[in-house]
Amino acid sequence: DLVAQLSDGRKSVHELEKEELQAALKDAESSLQQEEAKVLRVQLELSAILQ
Repeated sequence: DLVAQLSDGRKSVHELEKEELQAALKDAESSLQQEEAKVLRVQLELSAILQ
């Protein structure tokens, strides 16, 4: 019936939003890992210079 269809539609929208958020989180985590690698590289270079 109509109520069930509306409920299913809300679930579908919710699932799409969830997938979008998960994709955004994955992208953010990837960017963070790249930045962490840059920081580590600079720290190692600085450590080598200061020795």
